[in-house]
Amino acid sequence: MTKKQSIIEEKAYRDTWGRGLDSFMHMLYDRFHLMRDLLADDGSIYIHIGWNVAHYVKAALDEVFGADRFVNQIIWKRQTAHNDIGQGSKHFGPIHDIIFLFTKSETFTWNMQYQPYLTADPFV
Repeated sequence: MTKKQSIIEEKAYRDTWGRGLDSFMHMLYDRFHLMRDLLADDGSIYIHIGWNVAHYVKAALDEVFGADRFVNQIIWKRQTAHNDIGQGSKHFGPIHDIIFLFTKSETFTWNMQYQPYLTADPFV
């Protein structure tokens, strides 16, 4: 038994692109529109993306959500760089990832995350 995919399923599960960056961005752009439409009015969305395409993705998100709905660019620092120096790499390895935070409206829900700072000094 097989079921024909709906338009939403076709867009949601199409994981390949054959024309390089142009088709990749077109795929993301379509998905960003779908995400915005499905997002609650007080919702927010976090987009985790690689450094090499982050500037393209930010421009697409600005267009879909609106530049005024951009809240922050979060830098996620890795523990160590992945430079593959032993394999003849001729560049510094990436040491961070990028996360964009966008909201659907001006009134969005924010749940503060807080962990007390722990020091190595037991007398502090």
